[in-house]
Order: sequence, then C-alpha cells, then structure tokens
Amino acid sequence: MAEKRCAAKRFLIAAVVAYAAIWLACFVLYWTSLLAGVLDGGAIAGYTLLVLYILLPVASVISSFLVGCVSDFGWWRLVAPLAACVFYPLFIMATFGLSTEFGLANVANADFFAVAVGFAPAALGLTAGWLVSNRRAGGFCR
Repeated sequence: MAEKRCAAKRFLIAAVVAYAAIWLACFVLYWTSLLAGVLDGGAIAGYTLLVLYILLPVASVISSFLVGCVSDFGWWRLVAPLAACVFYPLFIMATFGLSTEFGLANVANADFFAVAVGFAPAALGLTAGWLVSNRRAGGFCR
C-alpha cells in the first residue's frame, strides 16, 4: 500500500513539475524576447501559435494524463483540468495582458475561449489517463 502511495505521489509531482516548467519557460521566453526587442508583430503571432496552441495544450494533456493514471486520487483527479482552466488564461494575462497594459505590445487579452482551450486538452488527457489506469494498458500506469 505504501508503494502505491509513493508511486501516486511521483506521478503527481511529475505532472505538476512538467506543466509548471513548460509554463514558466514560455513565460520567461516571452518576457525576455519582448524586452530584448526580438518579438514584433509577426514574431508574436508565431509565438502565440507555438505556445498557446501547441506547447501549453500538450503540457496540459501530458500532466493531466499522469494525474488520470493514478486511481488513488479518486475524484481529486478532476482538479487537473480545473487547474489548467486557471493557468492557461493566467498565462495569457501575465504575458499579453501585461505587455498591452505596459504599452510594449498590443495583443488581445484572455476571454472565455481561453478557459475552454485550457480545459479541453486537460480533460482529454485526464480521460485518457483514467481509461489507461482502468485497463492497465501496457503496464504504464499502476
């Protein structure tokens, strides 16, 4: 039983660290590039596509999958998509919203669409992790 809890804790720590590291790396990349003058209109568009529509959703899927794999969490697993719902728009506000307020760039701020985009990949990852944990497919999740 203690082994199972230890494994569950490792999956949770891995999920949180993975998402937080990617979130923080994207945040630092945005601000350092913007303040260095590297990001202009076209570069911000590319950054937006890369980060908001590829990196953060993939990180959300992976971290939610890891949380979904662990049956010890029970209903607490549902917190993973809700956390993504919070951190995805928070990222937009902490980057694009603040840079617009400071007059460094003029980029749209977060809206309800950002909440949906933050929730959907996390919900898919959580569901996939839950399905894998129920079937014990390939011995990945225990």
